Parts: sequence; structure tokens; C-alpha cells
Amino acid sequence: GFDAARARTGKRWLHWLLLVPLLIFALDIARIPLAVFAFLGGALAIGVGFGAQTIIENFIDFGDKALVLRSMSGWRSAPASMPPRY
Repeated sequence: GFDAARARTGKRWLHWLLLVPLLIFALDIARIPLAVFAFLGGALAIGVGFGAQTIIENFIDFGDKALVLRSMSGWRSAPASMPPRY
């Protein structure tokens, strides 16, 4: 038999398999071209890409500053001759 999780999963799949074609059909009847959504999706993807690039640059810049500050403070890691402490 089916358990509750499989029934929910099947219901979700059926929901989306029916909803997507109906949505495309409704857009076709309203004469809204799908190319508009492709254009907007592309613009959104470019914006997210630039935002992610800025976030990564900030992380790298912070890491560089942390390395410089650590070297200026005189902090050193343990010499290679010292055994590790557990």
C-alpha cells in the first residue's frame, strides 16, 4: 500500500503536472508571449550573478585583510618542530 509520504509526493507531482500546462495555455489565450518571461528571467539571473560576485569579492577582500592584520600583529603559528596538542 501507499504510505502518507508517497501519497503527498504523488499529489504534488500531479498538481504541478496539471498546473504548468494550464498556466501556459492561459498565457497563450491572453496573448502573453513566453519570451517576455525568458527575457525577465535572464535579466534576473544576470542581477543575481553580479550580486553573488560582489559577495564573493567581499569575502576574499576580508580574508586578505585578515591575513595582513595577522602578519602585522606578530602572531605566529606553532613551529613545525612542536608536536600537535590534542
